[in-house]
Amino acid sequence: MIKAKEGIYLVGSFTNPEWRDEFINKFPEIKWVDPRNNPQSSMAKVVFTDLNSSIETPSTLCYIPFGKNSAGTTSYSEVGASRVKGNSIITVDESGRNKKESLLKKVSSYYFFSKNESFNFLKRGDLSSKITEIVPLKNPSLMDSYKNVYVAGDLTPLTETVVKLKKMGKKINCNLKVDELDKFKETDLMIINFDKGNGYNKKEALYFMGVSYALNIPIILVDENPVNYPTLPAIARRTFHKEGRFEELNYYLDRLKSLKISDEALVYYDLMTHFNKPSNYKE
Repeated sequence: MIKAKEGIYLVGSFTNPEWRDEFINKFPEIKWVDPRNNPQSSMAKVVFTDLNSSIETPSTLCYIPFGKNSAGTTSYSEVGASRVKGNSIITVDESGRNKKESLLKKVSSYYFFSKNESFNFLKRGDLSSKITEIVPLKNPSLMDSYKNVYVAGDLTPLTETVVKLKKMGKKINCNLKVDELDKFKETDLMIINFDKGNGYNKKEALYFMGVSYALNIPIILVDENPVNYPTLPAIARRTFHKEGRFEELNYYLDRLKSLKISDEALVYYDLMTHFNKPSNYKE
């Protein structure tokens, strides 16, 4: 049995932060974990504390504000990390659509369409999870070689990369359902692509980024947007963006044999040396 007093992590957008205060003021006896209080001086600190809060706090409350169809970009990664641990996930959806958000309804133990409904639930104090923890098979970041690659996001631009990986003998997977984590945990490496101008709207891809984080699966982020969404590069191991990103990605994958950092780092240093040539440098 999970008790409310054991802790609830508040997941959702920062654009309307007052919703968190409503919960905190309504139930001061509950141990609320508020991301606004996490270190904010660097994205590395933000991502580490936010995702670890999702993992370590027994319950996660995810909020969707009125007029929105999303809880926020990073929220789905936080929910994914929480889901791996089998934590109780509570969705409070005040979007006004009166229709459950497609991803969150599949992973939530409890789903409400108003804060008042959730208040009545929280008074009971029992937040028992209806999902089980996913036990990892391995730690892919320590592997001498890799086999299983999961691709996500905007997939069409990754076609050439997928063909290359298949020729290298890699097993490619994609489009798993968000509750198929027993299949996803076989993944050794995740590659995710976001096309420019789509607003990072691939919720399942964001969710699996959080799942990968919790399972120590290295993530390669490919992003066409000239300005990255701030948290995503900090979740990934490596990021390729803007012009030349696929050329750089394929150069990197051609040389990537091991996921161990002592080996992988040398591949990335070689990548830097090759593409950071000072051709425009003037003494």
